[in-house]
Amino acid sequence: MTIMLVDTENLEIAVSISASMISKIYVGKRVPIDRPAIKYRTIGKIKAVIPDANPMTHKIQIRIEFDHRNRDIFPGMYAKVLIHDK
Repeated sequence: MTIMLVDTENLEIAVSISASMISKIYVGKRVPIDRPAIKYRTIGKIKAVIPDANPMTHKIQIRIEFDHRNRDIFPGMYAKVLIHDK
């Protein structure tokens, strides 16, 4: 049996984006988040940019923090994030 511990107090969203967008993103940038399964929309902030691109996909990962208090949001749930290139 495998047990996985999860910190539900500090959830974040991990997003893979094209490495060509790295000049358009930065820590602190606000991004809209949509959680369609629970009809929840909010604004998150980019918490980290991991600049090591995947050599196969040419994508980098960013991590986004958001306010999820008083919501039924759990690890593994689907979210949509819109990152504007401005």
